[in-house]
Amino acid sequence: ELCYGKESSLNQASALCARPCTQINHTAPFDTFERPYDNKDLLALVKSAIDGDTKKNDNFRKDMSSVLRQVLSNVLQPLYKQATRCFFEKMISEYEQTSNAFLEICQDVDRLLRTVPDNNLYYHLDAARQLSDSKELRQNLEINFLMYHTVYGPVKNSRLYDVAWREWGGMVAHFYTNRWYKYFKMLAAYFDKPKKLKDISKHQFYERNAYAETLLSKRLEYIETEWIRDYVPRPTGIGEEDAIAVMNELIEKYEPIINEF
Repeated sequence: ELCYGKESSLNQASALCARPCTQINHTAPFDTFERPYDNKDLLALVKSAIDGDTKKNDNFRKDMSSVLRQVLSNVLQPLYKQATRCFFEKMISEYEQTSNAFLEICQDVDRLLRTVPDNNLYYHLDAARQLSDSKELRQNLEINFLMYHTVYGPVKNSRLYDVAWREWGGMVAHFYTNRWYKYFKMLAAYFDKPKKLKDISKHQFYERNAYAETLLSKRLEYIETEWIRDYVPRPTGIGEEDAIAVMNELIEKYEPIINEF
């Protein structure tokens, strides 16, 4: 009846993984932000489930952490819209509160993902690297893996960027959150003159901006290519916290904001 029901067969978008701008229509081409269920019902399911004895099962813990990740991810789209509205209406205090809440949820989603090893970029990237014994080929596999899940290609002129987006630990904290930080920082720089911000490209592909046509998208391009070039996979923090303990903490922390939206 909720996120895994037959009515949820829509290719649903993720605000967390969407390339920031003031008018986001999609994460990847042809997906949608329409959600055929109530996010509060999904939260209630998680709360009920982790109170039972089944929480000792590792697969169950993995599934519940993924569902709570979805709950938190769902909150980000209305938060993004509210922060962007506050920018255009010059509501400084509200903008700061909303944008900071957005970024804090991103970091907490990453923390939640780190409780389960195979919910992390490191786990999947390392599996890709192990496909070869050659150091040179391993490096090639690694950069292709990172490209596939981000820019996709061709570099500097991609129309399919974020087509294979993933809410994975590591990517959330070091890739997606950095893009959103740059977005909110740029908006803050234009607070006295919001109409001068031109972040929607003249050319649109699949109802999304051209990859590097606006000032903001060029700065995002720099963040993305730098990350692909310099990212070093490390298992730091993965599996160090208990999934159920982190879930309970995040539910208590974010239930008011989930109920608000």
